[in-house]
Amino acid sequence: MLAIVFALQKFHQYALGRHTKVITDHKSLQSIVKKPLDKVPRRLQGMLLQIQRYNIEVEYRPGKELVIADTMSRAFLPDTESSLEYNEANVIVRQCVKKETLDEIKSATAQDRTMQKLMSVIYSGWPDEKKQVSAEITPYFTHREELTAQDGLVYKGQRVVIPMSMRDDIKKRLHCSHLGMESCLRRARECVYWPRMNAEIKDYIGTCETCQAHGNRQQKETLMPHPTPDRPWERVGI
Repeated sequence: MLAIVFALQKFHQYALGRHTKVITDHKSLQSIVKKPLDKVPRRLQGMLLQIQRYNIEVEYRPGKELVIADTMSRAFLPDTESSLEYNEANVIVRQCVKKETLDEIKSATAQDRTMQKLMSVIYSGWPDEKKQVSAEITPYFTHREELTAQDGLVYKGQRVVIPMSMRDDIKKRLHCSHLGMESCLRRARECVYWPRMNAEIKDYIGTCETCQAHGNRQQKETLMPHPTPDRPWERVGI
């Protein structure tokens, strides 16, 4: 991604206002540039902001099929206009977790050994293979491109990753109004994340005594088919 930003800024006068095809051997870039800004890792949001003014199309091509781009190495006209450098870009999005709750999660994250290991590998960089990751953070490997760490918290996109010690409390808060299964899951998916979250929330709601006591007790009767008539117009329904 950084190479794309550099190339577009380097050849700004050629790329701006024109359809530009970016050919890369990094396949995941195709999906990254198509995602909404708040759905990509925070470390990439600033880069995506810098290339939003360009009309680019990212095409994947295996490295062995790429050719050396010598055309762009030739002399070009200097850019006489002053350009604004983006040293830091912040994206403001709706935060559905209260500040007080975030402070609680931050405190629990600081005391959670697994979360500290996760933050460490986010800062230092993920290994290439899943087997190189310690067992505690293996469940996060699949989502490594979406995970970021900031201000003592770990995020998956815009969702806060919840440490083990607070998961029961979060499930209780999500279901405090005794909403239905889908409503609770939808609310959770907007704000929080941890491995196997959906299954744990379903189990929690399934064992809720209040929901069971006030649930629909009426049993559905088995459908009873009418006997098949022996001749036309023997039975008429009005």
